[in-house]
Amino acid sequence: MTLLQRLVAGLLAIVFLLAVLVFATFALGVLLAVGVITWGRLWWRSRSLRKANVIEGEYRDETALERLEDREQQRL
Repeated sequence: MTLLQRLVAGLLAIVFLLAVLVFATFALGVLLAVGVITWGRLWWRSRSLRKANVIEGEYRDETALERLEDREQQRL
């Protein structure tokens, strides 16, 4: 291999490496944008589900409560 061929091969390797890095950066940007758009769309469409899960109303606690008089009798 001559010196000229080595220089051309090295130059082509550098150009190829730069092209791969540019493509990878572009692909990562596109994937990130698609992911953010998809997440935002799912979040926006699920708002009604979050509102529907709110249960309004009254409740009554029916657990048996210990009376104060019963505690005093137990101590004696």
